[in-house]
Amino acid sequence: MNEKQFEAKMEKEGTNVKNAVDNMVEDGVSKLKSEYDEFRGLVKENVTKAASSINKEVNHGMQQYNTKVHEVAEKLPFDFNHSVRKYPWVVISFGLVFGLILGFLLKPSRQTR
Repeated sequence: MNEKQFEAKMEKEGTNVKNAVDNMVEDGVSKLKSEYDEFRGLVKENVTKAASSINKEVNHGMQQYNTKVHEVAEKLPFDFNHSVRKYPWVVISFGLVFGLILGFLLKPSRQTR
């Protein structure tokens, strides 16, 4: 085998090795992409199920809360429910005054040095 034949053989082998490495990298990338797509699909499905479950629980809790509030409002004396609907600003004012008084009474005392 002379020098030209050796160079041609080395060039051919180098090309074969390069093609084999390229194919191996492409296969690895495509496998990685398919695994990523599968994982992404599973995560998306789990998040959708969790959001749906949370939404159902929140709606159920709000329905229970609204039912209890309605029951309490119906039991109030002097047709308070009707008065609140007619004069909501009065209720808000009373709530504000009550909150300020309660805050003043429960305020921790300041220690003087």
